[in-house]
Amino acid sequence: MPPPGYAAGMSILILMRHAKAVRDTEAFSDRARDLSERGRRDAAAAAAEIVDAGFAPTSIVTSPAIRTLATARIVRDALAHTPALVIVEPLYLSAPTTIWAEIRADITEGGMIVVGHNPGMHALVADWLDRTRDRSMLARAFMEGFPTSAWAAFEVEDAPFDAVAPRLVGGGLATAVAQPGVRATFEHQHRRIFGAVLGRHHQRRAAV
Repeated sequence: MPPPGYAAGMSILILMRHAKAVRDTEAFSDRARDLSERGRRDAAAAAAEIVDAGFAPTSIVTSPAIRTLATARIVRDALAHTPALVIVEPLYLSAPTTIWAEIRADITEGGMIVVGHNPGMHALVADWLDRTRDRSMLARAFMEGFPTSAWAAFEVEDAPFDAVAPRLVGGGLATAVAQPGVRATFEHQHRRIFGAVLGRHHQRRAAV
């Protein structure tokens, strides 16, 4: 569920890029790439930030790749409750329009986390920020890049892709990918914390 203070009738959607994965040469296919040790640490740190922000999504949707599924499981294990975990085949290396088409009908008032890949995730986040002309420090950081373990939380409503204009309400950047000496910024409900911060096609879906 969303933290107190959010608009009635809106849902919280958290878009998250998978954590750092092993190199291509360490797996027999791109889909089979698991998380590196750094990736597991980053995913746990990002999950802690999501919990800290008060988000409690009722579902986590992930692409079928091993690295996204592993990230989703780490996030689920960090939550106080146990949200449904669903694999959505079309989310693998998908475009922004595909991401929205696959999740739109299933976003509930309780909220959802979507774990996916760049460039689609970054393109979707950047597109939404551009539509709303968000110029906050966090938004500017996301416009520049959406690194592994990054997450962006939006208030959304059900609407066609061209009409939707979600509002950024939180997010974070992975500690391990921040440049030395650079402090990432986390903003949530007009609160700024400075530090290295890491936000119905059942036949094609499989519950985990």
